[in-house]
Amino acid sequence: MYREGAGNMLIKVVGLYPIADVVGPQMDQGSMRYLSEMIWFPTAFLGDNVSFEPVDDRSARVTLTDRGTTASATMVFAEEGKLIDLVAERYRIVDGRSTLERWSTPVDEYGELGGLRLPARGRAVWKLADGDVEYIDVTVTELQYNVGL
Repeated sequence: MYREGAGNMLIKVVGLYPIADVVGPQMDQGSMRYLSEMIWFPTAFLGDNVSFEPVDDRSARVTLTDRGTTASATMVFAEEGKLIDLVAERYRIVDGRSTLERWSTPVDEYGELGGLRLPARGRAVWKLADGDVEYIDVTVTELQYNVGL
């Protein structure tokens, strides 16, 4: 979760028994994976707290700042302009220790979602020295905006 400038990772077995409850500055930065999730509501990239800087002809550095916490990533684009990857340095927690590691969210497919052509399938991958660790492969089949609770 990322709310009001603070991150929290709460993991429960079968939704009942907590096995991890992590907070702190590294979790605040890591929880800003929101930056990568903005691909599903692209108008968020127009916010005053988002800035871009060109890297080369196929990539740009995007930075999101919120309540004193900053997260940056490199957006990589295909020749025709579609986003194909977002790469960042994020904190990874293993055995209670945090290390800053390279993290990638490659986009594998696009589709029509919420009336827009957006990434519909992608993955999250830790790019570690001893090999990649892919920990999620997600397919978005439906997207709705501004739905009341």
